Amino acid sequence: ERARVAGGAWFDWARVDARAVTPTAARAGLVPRWVVERDGRWFAELVRS
Repeated sequence: ERARVAGGAWFDWARVDARAVTPTAARAGLVPRWVVERDGRWFAELVRS
């Protein structure tokens, strides 16, 4: 099961400190994985651990 969260300029803090997302995601049993698309968009893909 995966949840995909769109990234962008407003979401840059997560790229700087991915750990900010980790505690909340971990409680839900999800692990963030950063995915960059060819056109430069990027996503935090939360993958069930």
